[in-house]
Amino acid sequence: MASQVATREYRPATFSPASSPPTKRKFFLLGRHAPNRKNWLFLGSDDAAHVNAAFVSQLASCGLHSIEPWAYVRDLLCLLPGWPASRVLELAPAYWQKTLEQPDTQQRLDLNPFRRALLALDDHHREEG
Repeated sequence: MASQVATREYRPATFSPASSPPTKRKFFLLGRHAPNRKNWLFLGSDDAAHVNAAFVSQLASCGLHSIEPWAYVRDLLCLLPGWPASRVLELAPAYWQKTLEQPDTQQRLDLNPFRRALLALDDHHREEG
């Protein structure tokens, strides 16, 4: 209940996408509207804050290892469901390039329908742009 009250109090009441200039409306529709720069700090609970910290750390680690974050997250989410728990450290950005070179990993990624759909969507957007 407290999180619902906090959420209701947090949302800006004055923003209306229909009455905003086109540029603001576009950013709102893309999910990039930020009336307050500290919006990302509001996570709703301590558990959500821990998950966010781990995720942001993974993305920062991608940058340190010259890994494209979108491709990493896409492939990570494709591999995680069937990945052996004993080999989970291989999925860390520090070992990612080595893991991608393994035939087993490539086979898992090539057979994943979600990844194939996302790659096709990326290709489609690249052709349009």
